[in-house]
Amino acid sequence: MTIAIKQNTAPVVPTYDFREGDGFEYRSTDYCWEAEFIGGQTLKRVNDQLPVSFTHEQIHEMLNAPLAPMVYYKGRYSAKGAEHAARPRAHVGDLPHEEQEKLLFRIDYCERFLRKESTDKRVTRSDRSMLVALRDIANERSSEATKGGGRQTYVTQKREPSPRSVRRWLTIYENDNHPLALCRSYGAPRQNTHFDADETEILERYALKYASDNKPKMVDLHGDMSDEIDDLNEERAAAGNPRKLRTPSLRTFQNRVNSLSPAYRDYGRLGKEAASKKWNAISKGLEILRPMERIEMDEWRLDLHVLLATLGIWQKMSKKEQNKVPRIRLWVTAAIDVASKCLVALRVHRQAPSAMTAIATLEMTTIDKTQIARQFGCQDAWDFFGSAEMVAVDSAKWFTNQPFRVTVNDLGATLFLPPAGKASCRGTIESFFRTSSSQALDFFSGRTWGSVEEKGDRDSEAEASVMFDAIAGALTRFYVDVYHNTPHSGLHGETPRDAWKRLLRQHKVIPAPTGSLRRHIFGINMHRVIDQNGVRFMGIHYQSVALQALRRNRTSQVLIRVDHYDLGEISVWAGDGWLSVKAFDEEFQGMSIWVWTALCDALRRRHLEKAKLARATIRKAKETLRTDGKIARLEAGIDNPVASESQYEYWESKMNMNIEVTEKTSSVPEDFANGASLPEDFWVAMGIEISDEALPDPNIGWSDPMATQPDGDGLVETDAQVATNVVVAGDAPPRRSKKSSVAQDFDSKA
Repeated sequence: MTIAIKQNTAPVVPTYDFREGDGFEYRSTDYCWEAEFIGGQTLKRVNDQLPVSFTHEQIHEMLNAPLAPMVYYKGRYSAKGAEHAARPRAHVGDLPHEEQEKLLFRIDYCERFLRKESTDKRVTRSDRSMLVALRDIANERSSEATKGGGRQTYVTQKREPSPRSVRRWLTIYENDNHPLALCRSYGAPRQNTHFDADETEILERYALKYASDNKPKMVDLHGDMSDEIDDLNEERAAAGNPRKLRTPSLRTFQNRVNSLSPAYRDYGRLGKEAASKKWNAISKGLEILRPMERIEMDEWRLDLHVLLATLGIWQKMSKKEQNKVPRIRLWVTAAIDVASKCLVALRVHRQAPSAMTAIATLEMTTIDKTQIARQFGCQDAWDFFGSAEMVAVDSAKWFTNQPFRVTVNDLGATLFLPPAGKASCRGTIESFFRTSSSQALDFFSGRTWGSVEEKGDRDSEAEASVMFDAIAGALTRFYVDVYHNTPHSGLHGETPRDAWKRLLRQHKVIPAPTGSLRRHIFGINMHRVIDQNGVRFMGIHYQSVALQALRRNRTSQVLIRVDHYDLGEISVWAGDGWLSVKAFDEEFQGMSIWVWTALCDALRRRHLEKAKLARATIRKAKETLRTDGKIARLEAGIDNPVASESQYEYWESKMNMNIEVTEKTSSVPEDFANGASLPEDFWVAMGIEISDEALPDPNIGWSDPMATQPDGDGLVETDAQVATNVVVAGDAPPRRSKKSSVAQDFDSKA
């Protein structure tokens, strides 16, 4: 194997694709995008309109700060963004279940028709042509549902829409390009225009002038428009017409310009060729130029005993040793960036593929994975991440069910499902698994299993765990250090790492979601009751003035979303939007659920379930536990299982901790967490146990968190989703709390 010699290992700082109307939130200050200059970006403070300039390096650091990062809101202050922000729901996942299904159904038809229209000249928007195209789309969807093994759902049962309906959807989708615009109940009816016909004609004419290759500024166009209106008013007065034309304000003019289709604006200002490259993702999804413009996801199954045979290890084992090796299946779920061929996500898991593992892999594409690579001993950084513009998958049920599709939409990406039987539409990921698997196993064999025949008898389950850990680590080291630095035929001999750097210098990328926005998209769904102490999760209290105001108006449970990597803040659904509520004690900021669990267990072992901890003691324990190898691996996310809501409920009931944080000296020794780790019953509760075979997902349905809460143990089941809870081998499934109607994990999108 030939490995390229790296000449320059310095990271490339990306230039982010910010546009007029984009918003930001950083350290309790709101900004809107103002302009780009050589070396950086200018943002304007919303409260006092003061411009502030930042270098590209500063922007990158703020967006990727480990604590309280900058949050980017695409189009927040544009005309469309303001309209969406004024409405009560900001994400597809915030809609009731039935609205989600209707919305995803319409989006799917729009995107499929647009692809057909751009690639087949026979497809037009006439009734006759659309009837044929829509029938083909319906057949494609039916084939995919059958191939995916899913039951008939709202999506697959719903009858084919009429050409008239799809034309109406296309008009809305092309003009707005915000998925919520297709929702029938989204927002109130628009009012009639404030201006008369003459004023509107002038306003529209000057707004269209913005889409010109001389790239005029809005303020200049507004000045020209104002001058023309003044001249017309003078002419009217001279002609004896006393009624003056009103001059639209600068903000009104900006809103009118921003309401133009972004593709139309770019066509006029950038030219046809540049605009086509930028906006042809739906129509020609394989012409990929930018990093994260398109990613492809797939899974790869490994049978452990087959793997050992492949590596030449099985033959060296005695019959007794062979009989002890469990027949377990390991799965690798990965995502690859099509433009650079870089691996942007990799998860090794014992669980059968599910919506949970798919969403966890998708979330991994949005984070810098360098610390993950360091945990596995990699030499190079794993800093390939961002917000994908298109996510290409196959028709497996975990990719086509509602929670995954909702998450992709809330991320701002387009979900691409190739026609049934046309795997070539996802050629990059198919080729990746086919060509890299043997190289990875060769690398794995030489570095991990050299002396396995000398180890003698082993405990089979313990050995299986060691094998699993070794596989996860070796695969990570291979892809990060070897694959990314090996010349790639699909890149004409360039390495994936060099291709990423080159493309990052040439093209702008979209920032990944951060802060509360990430929690809203990827958080765990739970239900809690608000009391005088606020909301309690895993023994931690969350409190705010807004939360208590909500308590006075709500007597039932509320939906919360929790980031398992940061317990310092949660999101609470207020009925018309999300409230961000901080933990009562700031020491929980940046603390993962695994660190907190190990800390609680260390106290429980000392019979200190009601301990009083000084803030300094908690901070020291947090840093101590972060260095624990097993916890660090769980935080890294490569090979940890994806726990469901019911499993967290089950574990929380077993913890039963009531820890008080004080300013005074702690009654607990400062080093109480030394040597602490996650208890055995935590692993069992989370489903981390070797079974004879990877079990399929139980078809128990999932409930809508926004629906009316049922009484008792009743669960609201639908056919729209295949549940993905982990079944614990040799143990009863985790109990379901009577306080929650949710039978699903964080893939249940509200």
